[in-house]
Amino acid sequence: GRIDQDVSAATKDVNAAEPTIFDDEEVTMTMSHTLIKMKVEK
Repeated sequence: GRIDQDVSAATKDVNAAEPTIFDDEEVTMTMSHTLIKMKVEK
């Protein structure tokens, strides 16, 4: 539907701007490090 088209368009824009943003392993690592930092800071 309409929303799906908007999402695909947005995803294409993001992929064009940041080809590596959806490197799952990298994202997982970054999120893990962020969560660890948040725990340490508390």
